[in-house]
Amino acid sequence: MGWTVYNSDGKILQSAELGDNAVTSAKIADGAILNADINASAAIAKTKLASLDVVNADVNASAAVALSKLATTTVSRALVSDGSGVISPSAVTSTEIGYLDGVTSAIQTQITAKQATIDASARLDAASIGANGNVSNTEYGYLSGVTSDLQTQLNAAGGAVTRQGGNTSEVTTTSTSADNLLAIASLSIAATTPLVAHVLMRKTAGAANHPVWGYTVNATSIGAGMGMGSTSNEIQEGMKLVYMPARVATYTFAGPIVPGRASDQSGNNARTVIEAGSYGSGPMQAAFPTDAVSSFKIDGKSQTGLTFGVDELHLYSWATS
Repeated sequence: MGWTVYNSDGKILQSAELGDNAVTSAKIADGAILNADINASAAIAKTKLASLDVVNADVNASAAVALSKLATTTVSRALVSDGSGVISPSAVTSTEIGYLDGVTSAIQTQITAKQATIDASARLDAASIGANGNVSNTEYGYLSGVTSDLQTQLNAAGGAVTRQGGNTSEVTTTSTSADNLLAIASLSIAATTPLVAHVLMRKTAGAANHPVWGYTVNATSIGAGMGMGSTSNEIQEGMKLVYMPARVATYTFAGPIVPGRASDQSGNNARTVIEAGSYGSGPMQAAFPTDAVSSFKIDGKSQTGLTFGVDELHLYSWATS
């Protein structure tokens, strides 16, 4: 609805009759000036507003208020909401937050899965040690009291027994002529090293007689003419041991000890057989060689009607210190 202004003479007031700055606020009806009446460039000072409080409703959802416009808080801290729902700084620093970089799954789950603290009440099990955990706790316990390198001590220990070689092939013969039956070659044993050899022997039934055996060191036949078993016409089996002392220049005829045992197969007629001349010095055909032992052989021959077999020849040495 339009309006008309009259001057003091009761005539309509023309706009030219209004002097500059002549209209006071007292002449303006309350609420007559609307938001649309205010020019966008009016730049009205906020002090002219009725209230200086800006509430949440005054901020447009798309206002994109810069963080720099917010009040500052404690530096380099993680922000959390407190009991009132207000954002506030926590005790966690930005450095501590950085430790989470690279985490791929729940941290507590990973920690729980780790080995417990190793101490006197929670020791590490042997199964968790080494490439395959095949050394037991008991075996580790054997290391208690060790004072130096084990292999060095074992190497230096006196009386150590070493298998120098062997031949595990059975050889049988019906020949009545002496021949080499089993041999161990490629040896290198010092003449001062004591030796022992053991070998299995057997004979068949077929004649009231026994095979004859002996042994050769290197190329020298040392023992010969020793009988295997008794002359009973029966199957017999036995084991022979040849003990040889250190071979030194002034004791080359210090003969070996050659005990033997032969048993029949009746189950109740086992007997120890020590043939004539086979115990003590034994029949020695020649002196021991004083050079290194390079080979050891079992020789033997059968008797008419018999088969003679030898097997499992093994040669051992003892440490000399």
